[in-house]
Amino acid sequence: MNGRFLKFSEFLLKIKSEKNYLQNYYSNTIIKVFTNPPKIMGLDMYFYGTKNFSVFPRNAVKTPLEKTFEFTSLINNHGMENAPIDYDTPWSSYDIKFPLMYWRKSNQIHQWFVENVQNGTDNCAEYSVSLEQLQLLSKTIEPALVSTAAASEHMPTSEGFFFGSQEYDQDYFDDLKQTKEKIDALITYQTAALNAQKCRWLNLKNHSGHMSTEEFNVNFPTLTKDIPFDDFYYYSSW
Repeated sequence: MNGRFLKFSEFLLKIKSEKNYLQNYYSNTIIKVFTNPPKIMGLDMYFYGTKNFSVFPRNAVKTPLEKTFEFTSLINNHGMENAPIDYDTPWSSYDIKFPLMYWRKSNQIHQWFVENVQNGTDNCAEYSVSLEQLQLLSKTIEPALVSTAAASEHMPTSEGFFFGSQEYDQDYFDDLKQTKEKIDALITYQTAALNAQKCRWLNLKNHSGHMSTEEFNVNFPTLTKDIPFDDFYYYSSW
């Protein structure tokens, strides 16, 4: 009887030990979820620009078509030599996404995109953003940097599932300042590149499309050689 009692006692101790282990395990898991959300959940926001490129040179007409050096390098460097890509169509093209901005739980910025770009729909979908909308965002942020009252009026915070703080604290204003700086730099780049592109088209048209790059650079030395993005996109996840 005593032996059985000891065995039963050991059994209870084992259950208690396992129970404590599970309690500690789940408690620690919950603590990790709430103290380290960047790795698990929360509002992540992405902004990028796209550019379309041709698989073959623009004037390629004779077969077999020779791929551009840039496209060949791209597929070779990423192990896609055997991918079933369309090489039969002379105007085949591909898009590249360039990362431009990333935010973490900047809910005031996200709310602006929801209201001014996404028509009030907050669904983690991808939305095209125009240059004019970027200019509007920059103009909206500027007065919001003056004071907390102005910030709450022009760039109010929003609540959501792990959206971060709704306080108008230093982190809030730092996010606004950094966002405006990056957007203004992007606007400057895109505007100059678009103007240069338009000027190239007009002058090539006047010269029947036969002005060489060297001739163009001599005649228009102040124009940027940068090319503009085709489009901008914003999307979020949580």
